[in-house]
Amino acid sequence: MKNDLVVKEVNFNGDVLVAVKSNSTGKIFTGVKWICEGLGLDVRRQREKLQEHLTLKKGVSTLPLPSNGGIQNTLAIELDFLPLWLATINPALVKEEIKTKLVEYQLKAKDVLAQAFLQQSKPVCIEDVLIQSLQEMKAMRMEIAVAKEIAVTTKEEVQGIRDVIVINPRSEWRKEANRALNAIGRKLGDFKNPKDESYRALEERAKCKLSIRLKNLQSRALMNGMTKSKVDKLNNLDVIENDTRLKEIYIAIIKEMAIKYGVA
Repeated sequence: MKNDLVVKEVNFNGDVLVAVKSNSTGKIFTGVKWICEGLGLDVRRQREKLQEHLTLKKGVSTLPLPSNGGIQNTLAIELDFLPLWLATINPALVKEEIKTKLVEYQLKAKDVLAQAFLQQSKPVCIEDVLIQSLQEMKAMRMEIAVAKEIAVTTKEEVQGIRDVIVINPRSEWRKEANRALNAIGRKLGDFKNPKDESYRALEERAKCKLSIRLKNLQSRALMNGMTKSKVDKLNNLDVIENDTRLKEIYIAIIKEMAIKYGVA
């Protein structure tokens, strides 16, 4: 397999990426690690996503590629699948200064990497012309399939955001807010921070202290005869429930967070 591969380093917007071509199949790959390093992404998390995604896992392979420690088996992704992978990367997961670079990667990285192997002579016989035409047709079909999947993913995300936006403060707003926060938690791999972020934003925007309000709520509940066990179960959402202004501000914050993190 090693002798079958041609490996080239490609400069893309100041980052060094790796393009790999298999002479036996004609397929071109790029190393996942180099893409992640260029965008400041968690390599381990992206490897797991690629290997678990129903479509993307069809386009990844482990190839022997050069590294600082010599030749090592490294995860690579076929260029036809690169735009789909990049389209699944949430801009909220990259640093602010890298968001513009992410768009450049999404739009141009595939073509730049492919160009490394396109400096070849033109077909000289009808067989070569037919082979090249078939390869172009295959690439076109793959691009159409990728575009369709991106469209479906985008439609689902937009519908999810629309569902969040119609949270009604007079209905099951707590259930919907928790659903949105849990979706953010699953995407980030951290369920605590999104809730903490929502409460911090509420305290800052409403100029209040939830811990103080919760203590006051618990004191009033005890005075009104609520049992100690039930009082201990009161939480920040109960505080918000009892203040119309806080509830409206909090629901607005949840909507903003759902849009920010692109969750359903």
